[in-house]
Amino acid sequence: KTQDSSSAGRYSIWIANGTTAGAAVQHGTLSDARGNVSIGSGAGKLITSADYNVFVGQEAGDAVTTGGTNTAVGAFAMSAISTQTMVTAFGYSALQSATGAGNTAIGYAAMGSAATTGQENVAVGKNSGRIVDSGQKNAFVGALSAYSWTSGQRSAALGYRAGYSHTTGSDNT
Repeated sequence: KTQDSSSAGRYSIWIANGTTAGAAVQHGTLSDARGNVSIGSGAGKLITSADYNVFVGQEAGDAVTTGGTNTAVGAFAMSAISTQTMVTAFGYSALQSATGAGNTAIGYAAMGSAATTGQENVAVGKNSGRIVDSGQKNAFVGALSAYSWTSGQRSAALGYRAGYSHTTGSDNT
């Protein structure tokens, strides 16, 4: 379903089978959203006034209501973000449970089980930063890096399983 400039959901595109992509468009809950692209069953289904989001994959970005400038590619990617901005998730279940703004996760389940309220974290690699909770400004690169990390800030774990068992702390490398 496509909306043009004469109605709610201006310049937005919703594509899926049946009635599941862009459910907001189909059920009339969009108020002033524009420039969104949702492709996949349930992708972006709760958008009301969010702008400039891209969601590709089953239920990618499915909780976003007003948060803008987010990108989620992969089934179940970024499923808990609702009002936050500047979040990027690439990969199956990347940032699936996270709620903080400005986070970036790339890879299968990267920061996937994180219930993070932390902001500006970067996780790259399969299960990297898997359960981050309240960390901020951290960088985890490598499969399973910082897998058990829960909190702390300004830390880095680089390489396969780097910081795997480490759970908390700040200013670590």
